Amino acid sequence: MWDPGDGITENMGGYKPPNSVGIRKTCSLSPCIGIDAEVLFIAHCSLFVDMAFFRGFDRGRSRFSWAAGMAIALLLSAALRFWDLDRFSTPVFDESYYIEFARNYLTGTPFFDAHPPLGKLAIAFGMAIVQKISFVSTWSAYRWLNAAVGSLFPLVVAGIAFQLSHRYRYSLLAGILVAFDGSLLVESRYALINLYLFFFGFVAHYFWWGSFKQRGWRRWLWTIGSGIFLGAAIAVKWNGLGFVLGLVLTAIALRFSSLKSIVNWGRGFYLQLAFSLVFVPAIVYSLTWIPHLAITGDNFFDLHQTILSYHQQTEADAHPYCSRWYAWPLVLRPIAYFYETVSPGESPPEYLPDIVADRATIIYDIHTLGNPILIWMGTLAAIVSIGAILASKTRSMRAAIPDRDRLILIYIIANYLANWLPWALVSRCQFSYHYLGSQVFSILALAWWLDRGFSSTKIHHRLIAIAVVFLVTVAFLFWLPVSLGLPLSEMGFRNRMWFRSWV
Repeated sequence: MWDPGDGITENMGGYKPPNSVGIRKTCSLSPCIGIDAEVLFIAHCSLFVDMAFFRGFDRGRSRFSWAAGMAIALLLSAALRFWDLDRFSTPVFDESYYIEFARNYLTGTPFFDAHPPLGKLAIAFGMAIVQKISFVSTWSAYRWLNAAVGSLFPLVVAGIAFQLSHRYRYSLLAGILVAFDGSLLVESRYALINLYLFFFGFVAHYFWWGSFKQRGWRRWLWTIGSGIFLGAAIAVKWNGLGFVLGLVLTAIALRFSSLKSIVNWGRGFYLQLAFSLVFVPAIVYSLTWIPHLAITGDNFFDLHQTILSYHQQTEADAHPYCSRWYAWPLVLRPIAYFYETVSPGESPPEYLPDIVADRATIIYDIHTLGNPILIWMGTLAAIVSIGAILASKTRSMRAAIPDRDRLILIYIIANYLANWLPWALVSRCQFSYHYLGSQVFSILALAWWLDRGFSSTKIHHRLIAIAVVFLVTVAFLFWLPVSLGLPLSEMGFRNRMWFRSWV
């Protein structure tokens, strides 16, 4: 029996994920590599996004190249998220709980949930909007809002990169690399709640950095906006506090260092900091509980004690896909959200695509593998960034990394660690998707180093940057079938599961 808290299960037997699903259309062995022609066409557009804009930046057409590249990246992102959204007409992973919880909000049915309510309220909001539209299928009604929010996520990250650097190429690289992350793609295609946590958290950071460019009452508006979205992130899951901790560490590091002159702190900085990081988030978080408490009649503080006790009592190995925090940057234990096989001649269940296995078994798999090459490169970029920050304190290296770039690296690493290392103190079962926030910050670090590579006058630096972008693109296409749940032959599936721990 599956438990609503992060997919915890009492059944420890086997590796087959819950609510697994299967297939239809005829599919012989060789075509079952897992990519429909239309999806392959969409995905190949990414190659153009990777390479076409670089000359534009070098020739001074930065704004045009950025707009063209981001438009293509957003179209690709939206196409992959909305394509065949009701492909599996059955709950995928924790959808079986979150969809039911969303229904309970719409019907006023009391229930217990191990997380704050905002993520399920968002799903309920999406369901309520389209429930009267006849051409929208039931499963698309559950999932469309996730797809819409996920489509915008690359733009949010690109916006943060530009707020930090005022460099179009860095911003575009960050947005494109995020669009090439398969884990975020999976979270965007199903009625799950992690996406809302990260979306709200990064929007909060966009407002926080934007506030330094404002003056007077406009600055207060941006500050309050940051606090609203930080409160929203925490109201999805408590680990949204990592986005608050990251900004606190950033503010401390910058305020008491030689870099403080770069940022326009302005008058009343500490009051603004308290508003954006404490007061406003606390108010927003509390307000999001009103619909839930109105239905259940629970006491706010008693319910929080119950939720805390629930997480404290959850064992570290309560699920076959539990993993420890130190495994996430190395992609040692991804999660299978969905797994189903269809044997030759077997008629697939109604909840699967209409494909019949012809001569060989077909596998449908949805994995949070993400893009292993991108994650590994991001991890390496984070490590190198830490080294660069430490080395920049020496005179010989200070000139190599300008103050503005040191500020960027400090912000990235402070938030990377703030969203990752606190999990070392948590004893309950953890999952690789808890690393997604840090993963995006590692992508920001990778984009920064790639931008330096493309800006370099040394040809081998540029070639290395091009090679990395090419490898990330190829890896995204290679693992795309297990992000979209496309039909795979047994060999095609095994070829994508490079390590036994991935299965």
